[in-house]
Amino acid sequence: MDSRDPERVPAGDENTAVSAADGVVTTIDEVDEGEFLKTKVRRIGIFLSVFDVHVNRTPIAGEITHSEPKPGGFLDARDPQSSILNQSRSWVISGPAGNVMVKQITGAIARRICPWAVVGDKLQRGERFGMIRFGSRTEIFLPMNAEVLVKIGDRVRGGETPVARLHPQS
Repeated sequence: MDSRDPERVPAGDENTAVSAADGVVTTIDEVDEGEFLKTKVRRIGIFLSVFDVHVNRTPIAGEITHSEPKPGGFLDARDPQSSILNQSRSWVISGPAGNVMVKQITGAIARRICPWAVVGDKLQRGERFGMIRFGSRTEIFLPMNAEVLVKIGDRVRGGETPVARLHPQS
């Protein structure tokens, strides 16, 4: 087993969204995501230190319906403005409970996002889709009816730790 890319087993059932990254939860809020989801969502931000695993994993099972890089700067990833100003890549995953977005954000040290999946790929919960090189931020955007299961300061493991309970759309 590689300690920089360990095997993981997602906890919970298909309605449990798991963390997209290893690190510490630094943000839980509600935002208007106007670029891709075009709706109000619950956002969970995770800071990855240089010592964390940097492989990102899908929070839900579903199809990648959008993946887009955005140019930007390299502020410290702990800075809330890094979500807006830093280089990033947004991924939209469509699953039974709706659309979930993951945003990979570079940091002051991390300067490279490595995408592995492509639009049209169907991925299982916890499956690898890319990585960010060395210290960064990963944000998960969930439907407003999602029940958040983590709190600020919690340490999470990508592809394994439950972060939210989703409610399938009827």
